[in-house]
Amino acid sequence: MLISLLPNELIEFYENLTVREKKLLDRMSEKREKYMQDYETSQIFQSVYPKLLEKIVNIYGIMREKIKKLPEEPRVFFYQMMEISKDMRLGENGKYEDIKRYVTVFSTKFKNLSSYAQETLIKEYPLIKILSTKDYFNEIINNWLKEKENLLKFKRVLRFLFLIS
Repeated sequence: MLISLLPNELIEFYENLTVREKKLLDRMSEKREKYMQDYETSQIFQSVYPKLLEKIVNIYGIMREKIKKLPEEPRVFFYQMMEISKDMRLGENGKYEDIKRYVTVFSTKFKNLSSYAQETLIKEYPLIKILSTKDYFNEIINNWLKEKENLLKFKRVLRFLFLIS
């Protein structure tokens, strides 16, 4: 359900990953600081998993360009929400209560945007429609997230955003 709401570029990236690559990405995002700051670990990763690294670098570039092409107001909002997500460490722990708190912050800030900025963001990132509508989140997604497997799927979505930030 939520994967289908990601930008097409991320859906394609996700669908082209092997089961092993998905598990590696999960482990990487859980220990992001180690992988990003430990030179020896990153060198081993580059030599052992060059195809996965190439895929990550490619999607990172594509998504960065997509964000840069947004008009100023939606772009600033997007970066701001990624920072809040990082500060809350949603890509790492993604606790249910933290996700609910993030959705509240997200929907409040989203409503303060101009209608043009809102429309632009929803067009480029369909998942934003769900996150920006707290009532919709509470009615549908809230119940969906209570199941452990669905919470894991949602954490993966957040990890995609976390990895590109």
